[in-house]
Order: sequence, then C-alpha cells, then structure tokens
Amino acid sequence: MSSRKYNFVVFGSSWDLYLHSYSDIMYLSDVRYISESIRYNMMRRNSLYHLHLGNLNKYVQIPFKSIWNHCYFPNDFADNKPICFLFTGSWMRLNKFIHLTDYIKKTYPDSKTACFITDLVNTQRYPYTDEPLNIEEEKKSFDIMLSFDHKDCENYGFLYHPLVYSVIDENADSRPVSDIYFLGQAKNRMDEIIQIYEKLRQTNLKLDINLIGVPCEKQRYPDEIHYLDSFMTYYENLQHLLNSKCVLEIMQKNGHGFTQRCVEVVGENKKLLTNNPEVIEAPFYNADYISHFSSADDLDFGFINRISSDEIIDYNYKEKISPIELIDFIDSYL
Repeated sequence: MSSRKYNFVVFGSSWDLYLHSYSDIMYLSDVRYISESIRYNMMRRNSLYHLHLGNLNKYVQIPFKSIWNHCYFPNDFADNKPICFLFTGSWMRLNKFIHLTDYIKKTYPDSKTACFITDLVNTQRYPYTDEPLNIEEEKKSFDIMLSFDHKDCENYGFLYHPLVYSVIDENADSRPVSDIYFLGQAKNRMDEIIQIYEKLRQTNLKLDINLIGVPCEKQRYPDEIHYLDSFMTYYENLQHLLNSKCVLEIMQKNGHGFTQRCVEVVGENKKLLTNNPEVIEAPFYNADYISHFSSADDLDFGFINRISSDEIIDYNYKEKISPIELIDFIDSYL
C-alpha cells in the first residue's frame, strides 16, 4: 500500500510524449491519469457538449460549461484518502472556462489542486480567446504551482521540478545507428543549426539531423539533412534516440531549465551535446557524458570524437525524473 497522504488524479495530455513520459504512474492503485481524449470523445458523441466547448466559443462564450465537470473523473479509489488533482497541459488553460477547480473544491472539500507548467509561460495562451496566461488569476485556483523553467519559477513564484520521463522497457528497432541525433523546428535558430552542422559534418560521425517546417527555398544540405513537413510521432523520435549515441540540443531563446532532451538522455543513457549553459549546474551533470557549447566555434571536439566509442553510461538519476517522484514531491509538500 502506498505511503502517500493523497490519492492523485492527473489531468494530463493525450499527446504521445505525455503518455510515454507519465507511463510509470498509469497503473498505480492510488493514481488516475485522465487524458484529453475524454473531452474529444465527448465532443464527438454529444452535440450539447460540442456546443458548450466547441469553436463557437471563439466568438461568444457559451455559459454552463461546468455542468460537464462530473464526467471527467469517476472516484473509484479503494480508500477514502484525500485527493490531489494535478493539472497539466490544456486542462490548466481550459480551467478558466470550465471552472473545474471550483467544482473539485466543492465536491472534494479536503482535496488539493496542483499545476505543473511544462512550457514557458510566455508561450501559453488560453483557448478560444488566445489571451496570454494570467498567472495571478491562476494562482487563485491552485494550492501549488510548479514549472520546469528556473526563470519562470523565479519570476512567478513557482516551485521548481524537472520534466518527467518513464524509461523505455523495450529494445530499439532496426533502423541505422547514428552517432548524433537532432530533432527540432528551425524557428529563429536556422543559421545557428547550420553552423553547428557544418562543423559536425567535418568529422567521421554519422549524423541524424531532422528539421521540421523549413520552406524548400531555405533548406540547406537537403541531401544530408532530413527536412520534415510535420513532427514525427514521439515513438519514432524515441527510436531515433535509442539508435543514437548522443543527442544534440539547441535551446529555444529565453529558455531556462532542463528540457525534454535532458530527461531523455538521462533516462536512456545517452550523451548530450547542448548549448544550455545551466546544464553544468544540473544535479545529473557529468562532464564525461555532457558537453556544453555556446556557439559552433567552441564545440569540444575532444568530447565529440569520443562519441562513437562504446562505453557504459549511467547518470544515476533515473528515479529522480520518474513521474512517481513528481507525485511524491507534491505529496510531501502538501
């Protein structure tokens, strides 16, 4: 039996990244994972629900959205411990309109509500209105708010917690093995990505570089770089990662924290080549496995030339990035 004070309901995403990352807790007796698919299914099957929460709200807010809140979570826990409701992704943003936290507080008066923001605050928008997140209003809905980004924690008073990841329990498929793997959108990083690629292609390493959404006229080295029209599935991304020895990370501008790439390399025992300056302060940092650079001109080719060598990699940190640790952390705080 769990020693946690609370049972947990995690309002999570249907995105395959989330389904994989949170898989460690999916079948725990004191945790229920509620994905967005419950809303999508209700939208397809119930015309009134579709009216209440559909796109018409972009033009006029339909009242009484909260009448559906009882449908999202059946309380089937075997004991009567209080419940902590953890909001992630679109559930937190939608709460502004469906008032799910109000329903929870009324229905489960001894419950707690928590929110884990896994993107930068300045990238978050409410559905329907596309307004930026109002953090001061959000704080009124939650007993505890967490973020993976150090700067957002500092700016908004969140508690810090790294992103979570559940280690893969299967072998890689048979696709070609690479030395360095990169996947990302070019956004405002195209020149920087190409400069780094030009340095790396001078080595004898096998590169698996994948760029998403780059117009044909801006594509460079099209015979060597894989240009994708859309994101690959998270499963396919993991297969690329499992078949590589090192992950290349090029951070978004203004990011402060340890990204999904960090938890993936820790979980799957891969090396990391990153321009995140904060990584050297990370509790899992190991100079044998992680190399930091600030530009293409200061890449550490001593480190890079050792990437292809076979060696045992273990950050001794896997249990710290499991979603089990996340709910333990919240449970101990409350």
